[in-house]
Amino acid sequence: MPAPHLPKVTVCGVHELDGFAAAGISHALSILDPGMPDPAPFSRFGAVTRERMHFHDETGDHEGDAAPQVHDIETILAFGDRLHGHGEVPHLLVHCFMGLSRSTAATAILLAQHVKGRENDVFDRIFRVRPRSWPNARMIALADKMLNRRGALFSALKDHHRRVLVADPGIVPLLHGWGRSARPGE
Repeated sequence: MPAPHLPKVTVCGVHELDGFAAAGISHALSILDPGMPDPAPFSRFGAVTRERMHFHDETGDHEGDAAPQVHDIETILAFGDRLHGHGEVPHLLVHCFMGLSRSTAATAILLAQHVKGRENDVFDRIFRVRPRSWPNARMIALADKMLNRRGALFSALKDHHRRVLVADPGIVPLLHGWGRSARPGE
């Protein structure tokens, strides 16, 4: 997806953050479980415009879990507005605990926010940046509605999920361990 106004993107899990402390990150979006402390590596990142969010990686409503809600997607979109108003091409780092679901969904939302009609390009870029990814379907469904994409973003997510299943069938046991099926869009 060559577009000069889109940021350079890095997606990772908490265990990978140390490797990016000196990578010239200008913006970071941290998505952690509620109550999880701030990852220590951020003390070495220097001046970074950063948004911290706390919700669980859930695709449904489960008692005791904080599933992503509309206000969380609004926060991501507001961060995207600030990111795109930055002037220079920013280097964005998005992370969650494992770097597979919440972070890749948030990255897709941030990219889709400014490239209407190119939803499949968004997920092509996600696949290039993070081939082992399973973007959170609830987050994408909420963003699809909020961005008025009429199902296009969610459809592109399902295509992405199918692509990941072909490229990395080893992800299936991981998905089952999360309590998720390996059906696209879930």
